[in-house]
Parts: sequence; C-alpha cells; structure tokens
Amino acid sequence: MECDKERIVEAVVALLAGQKKSTGNPQGGANKQLMPEEQRITLTIVQKRFPRIRYQKLQCELPHPYRKCGSAEVCLIIKDLSKVKNFDQDIGVARFKEGLQSAGVTGVTEVFTFTQLRGEYKAFEAKRKLLSRYDVFLADDRIYGRLATVLGNKFFTKNKLVT
Repeated sequence: MECDKERIVEAVVALLAGQKKSTGNPQGGANKQLMPEEQRITLTIVQKRFPRIRYQKLQCELPHPYRKCGSAEVCLIIKDLSKVKNFDQDIGVARFKEGLQSAGVTGVTEVFTFTQLRGEYKAFEAKRKLLSRYDVFLADDRIYGRLATVLGNKFFTKNKLVT
C-alpha cells in the first residue's frame, strides 16, 4: 500500500496542535483537553478503495517439456474475429491458421472461434467428444473467463484447459 508520508506527518502535527490549543485555552475554567497527557496516540489507516489487480501469469522455462512435441492433439480457442453476426468464421480461422504457420507455430491441430464453439458444442455429448478428441486446449485470455459457462466444469476438472 502506498502512503504519502507528508500527509501522515501533517495529520499528526495537526492533531497535536489541536490538542495543545485546547489545553491552552480553557473556557469557563474547565479543562478541555482532547486526551490525557500520558495516553499514547494510535493512528489507524483505512483504505477505501482496493487496487484492481488482474490475474497475472508467470512464465518459466521447464527443464523437460510438458508434453512431447507433436504427440499431443492441441485445440486453440480464439476470440471472435468479427463482431458482425453474418461473418463467416471459417474464413477468419483459415487466416489465423496461416498466421500461425507463417510464425512457425506447429502442433496446433484445430482452431475454433468462441462463436463456433458455442454453436457446435451445445449438447453434453458433443462437449464430451470434444474433450476426448484433444489432449490440450489453449484459450485466448480475453475469453478464458467465459469458457467455464460454455464448456462446463468437466474441462476444468480434467486439467486439459491451459491459458
């Protein structure tokens, strides 16, 4: 938590000055001291707003690969490529696959958009077949939070979904 030390010192000085002022000016002979002299002052700092911290991933290199290269069936789930309802997602997926190949990414067996996944795999049987067809599922960060409602908790309990 970040605190402005100057403001804290200013507040304590103002508190002590107020106490000295009240003890030096008794009205009607009554002592209007804020607190007894032997009492300690305790300062409590309360934070009204909590900082928004997003879930952050830590990348580290493993000494041995998680899976053998080329042996795992990998499915990549990406965000919709266009917000237009009648947009053909297959064309966008083909472009995305070409981009992966030009970047030298190998091992991705299939690419789905979020809309395709939501439309083609509504039934429980279809979701179960999808789960058994691929070894690893990779998902875009922007849609990862919504995958639990679309895919169901089986994907998360089988530990096949990786961001």
